[in-house]
Amino acid sequence: MTNNILPLEFSQVKWLVLVTYLLGLILDSMSNFGLILGNYPSFTLLVIFYWTITLQNKTHLFSAFLLGLLSDALFNTPLGAHALIFSLLVFILLRIRLQFKNYPLWQQTFFLTGYFYLFQILGLILLQPSFSGDSLIMYWSIPLITLLLWPIIHQLLNKIAFKAVYT
Repeated sequence: MTNNILPLEFSQVKWLVLVTYLLGLILDSMSNFGLILGNYPSFTLLVIFYWTITLQNKTHLFSAFLLGLLSDALFNTPLGAHALIFSLLVFILLRIRLQFKNYPLWQQTFFLTGYFYLFQILGLILLQPSFSGDSLIMYWSIPLITLLLWPIIHQLLNKIAFKAVYT
C-alpha cells in the first residue's frame, strides 16, 4: 500500500543515492565554511531522511552512521558526535516510516522540523557550541528553514529518482 507512490529498490538507484549523499556533504561543508550565505539545516541529514522514507527495503542506519563520521571529520567535531545524532534520528524516523510516507507533504515538513529541533538539542548537548550576539537566535531558527527546504528537496529528488528508474 505504501509503495504505490514511487516504488523504488536500492539496486535501481544506488548511484543516485551515493551522489546525493556526496552532494549533501558538499552543501553542508559550503554552508559551514561560509560559502553559502546564511545558516541552513544539515543537507546530509535531509538526504538521509529522504532515502530512509523512500527506500523501504533498507534501514540506512549504517549510511547515517558513516555520513555522521564523515561530517565529524569534515567539521572537526568530536568523532562520533554527528554519527550518534544522525543514527539516533534515523532510528526514530524508522519507527514511523510507513506512516510518515503516507502523510501529506506539509505534515511531513512539520514532523521534520521537529526532528531538526531535536538535532539542534542533541547538537547543543554533544557539541557544546559557544554563542555570541545573535548566534543563539540563528541556532534555534535553523530548523525553521526546513519548512522551506523539505518540500523542494522532496519534490526534486522524487523527479530525479523517477527519471532515473523509468527512462
